[in-house]
Amino acid sequence: MHHDPSNVWFFLPLADGVGLPEDIEQFWQWQTTTPGLGEFWGPYHWILQTYLRLRQHGFPCRFARQMPPTGVVIAHHNHLPENLRPSPNRLVVSALVDKPASQAKVCDLYVVHNRLQERQDPGRSFYIPSWPQVGLIPRSRERGTRFENAAFFGYPRQLPAELKSDAFRQRLLSAGLAWQMREQTHWHDFSDIDVIVAVRTLGTSQSHPNKSVLKLVNAWLAEVPAILGYESAFREVGRRNKDYIEARTPDEILHAVQQLKSNIEFRNMLVENGKARAAEFAAESVLERWQTFLAHVAIPQYRKRRRVARIERFLRKLPLYPAARSVKQKLSRILR
Repeated sequence: MHHDPSNVWFFLPLADGVGLPEDIEQFWQWQTTTPGLGEFWGPYHWILQTYLRLRQHGFPCRFARQMPPTGVVIAHHNHLPENLRPSPNRLVVSALVDKPASQAKVCDLYVVHNRLQERQDPGRSFYIPSWPQVGLIPRSRERGTRFENAAFFGYPRQLPAELKSDAFRQRLLSAGLAWQMREQTHWHDFSDIDVIVAVRTLGTSQSHPNKSVLKLVNAWLAEVPAILGYESAFREVGRRNKDYIEARTPDEILHAVQQLKSNIEFRNMLVENGKARAAEFAAESVLERWQTFLAHVAIPQYRKRRRVARIERFLRKLPLYPAARSVKQKLSRILR
């Protein structure tokens, strides 16, 4: 579907002095070396990366450092003003990401990365998976059957204290594995990793309905087995003991590690099954979802809003006879 590129904006309030990467191939280096971006990279992942990928594949869109007054505007939840209100000239799409609906700012549409979020708000929230790790380096084939390095890829605060303790590190070491929390600038490099461990909370008291399946997808793409916690996204997308292992306690993590270490066939099965699933969440698949959402949901709704606004402006000039008043009331309900 062709449209005016001025109608679709990706809003990210970067300072004027911060340059942009030319294309997606430069994105990871830009993100890891540009000063002043801060620790939280979510807005760049969702807004800048989406803009670059769509533009690179010929989808007309533009980038904005200030909130555009008109058009379809896609912005990260954190960068939307608190006093945002509906406008007849603008349709705002919030990348709600892992924020619960109760914290959502007043927007027209929401992009979410967990299907539970979409089911809780059908018609306004639309599921689009996170982009897989850009520039991902998979596990080196030269490692063969070695099983020596376990790692967590993510913000340290996402791990419970028990898994950051010296005692847990020592237990893994006793099982023959070195334990590390991968530095943020090396989240793309799985070349020397033999197993991923990502358990956000211990037990089953929290299913994290707003979190994504990204850690599992990255493990699939990296061809590394994954030991993951009790989370709704993993349970819905993955298949326990088929393409990942679920663990809810340190003891279960240790048991899974020992199983993977001693049973090479089981380890290979997890990896092969993950490779078979990975295409569903590869960048090409996510790109297609974004194109479909914009072309068939966001842009048509924006055009409809503009048409209704023009009709309303026309009707305001008419005498307030009953028929005109009735039409105005119906249009007002449509705009809500």
